Amino acid sequence: MTFADTMLPLRLAMARLHQHIGWAGIAGISFVVAASAVTTLGWLTQMTHLSAEATPTVRFRQPALPVVSANAARLTAPDLPPMFEVPLLMTQIKYAAASNGLEWRAANYRIIAATPAYPASLEVRWTVKAPYPNLRGMLVQLASAIPAFTIREFSASRPNADTADVDAKLVLAVLLQDGATTSDASSKSAP
Repeated sequence: MTFADTMLPLRLAMARLHQHIGWAGIAGISFVVAASAVTTLGWLTQMTHLSAEATPTVRFRQPALPVVSANAARLTAPDLPPMFEVPLLMTQIKYAAASNGLEWRAANYRIIAATPAYPASLEVRWTVKAPYPNLRGMLVQLASAIPAFTIREFSASRPNADTADVDAKLVLAVLLQDGATTSDASSKSAP
């Protein structure tokens, strides 16, 4: 049996098809088959893409770390001033007040011991009567000069609407690098 003999049934089927529908019919059927193949291939590609998106992905989460505070979370230990710089920090606060026209008579300060959740800090309590813009200028100057500076409390009141001065009670804090012990936490008054 030769190759021509094996192709004979296919040739007979093609001849009968040509006789019934002609060359135009064969071309039309060929286009329909090709369009179906392209459509099926596109559909399969789309379904593969959608199933890949629908497949849940496993995401590993880092364990949550306790947040100390907004400023303390930004700062690393080298950014915080060391404990021995407390006199320098008090001088900076005093000069910031003086440069903004505020009267620095006396302020109470203390060193608060470190806890597992919060670093040690220098806390300064101060009451002042001054114009609000000057007070605000001092706080902005301190915030830009001391990276670990925070305002723990701020309350200002004006005795009447005619005066420009406000009576302000401030509790300022500077986070410290070294951990103070409970015996170090004492209250002092700065001149």
